Amino acid sequence: MSMNCSADVTLLVDFGANDNMGGVAASPADFAMADSAVDLTAPVGFFNGDGGGGFNQVGDVVTGSGVDSTGATFTSAITLASLTDISGGTRTGTNGGFGTDTGASFGPPGPGNPISGIVNDYLSINANDNFSIDVDTSAIVAGSVVTVTAYSVGDQTNQVAVLSLTGGGSTQQSGLTSVAQPFQTFTYTQGVGETSLNLEVINNTAALGLGNQNQFAVLNGFSITSVAPEVVPEPSSLMILALGSLGLVVRRRR
Repeated sequence: MSMNCSADVTLLVDFGANDNMGGVAASPADFAMADSAVDLTAPVGFFNGDGGGGFNQVGDVVTGSGVDSTGATFTSAITLASLTDISGGTRTGTNGGFGTDTGASFGPPGPGNPISGIVNDYLSINANDNFSIDVDTSAIVAGSVVTVTAYSVGDQTNQVAVLSLTGGGSTQQSGLTSVAQPFQTFTYTQGVGETSLNLEVINNTAALGLGNQNQFAVLNGFSITSVAPEVVPEPSSLMILALGSLGLVVRRRR
């Protein structure tokens, strides 16, 4: 990211702005349904892997924009970190295209269906392969509580995945996503000197003992929010304030 912030931040990403719902794209309010800390003034980054987004080879980078609670904006590099062939190899590029498709037909956004703007399109690769992205989080101040909400569901009921997130010095793995539960949420504390997180979409669920659930690895989008730690005055600062107040009292008595 281009700057260091000392405030709460929001970063929103929706893979694929064009969809099968009459051009309805995700909004900050869509993301806020799963994470109430989302800043509704934050921009939403839309990325199309096939049509000019350039996000189809390992090492490809797109740039998202976020906002902090002071209103300042920042940029975040999002890198396609890995594409893994479950036969044992590691892909350097896609096999069949890592692109934007129309996703699950949840219907237009509305009461009871607020997140369809996110899940009605997605990035996908071949059946049973896994992939991951690295997200630059250097704008998040150390000690902040970070919440990552990632969406992974396709246009078939078996196009779901297990998600894995590495951040805050540890790795967390979610349960299986579904049409009823298209997103998974992770929280961790930003470490000192930490500058990125890794989000993996595990499409090869058979290797996890969940059966061959998937046809394609799918990532609809994600949100990242952080809550900065409260600044507690040092004892020396408190002493100076106390002495200053005492001085004012003495002066008034004179």
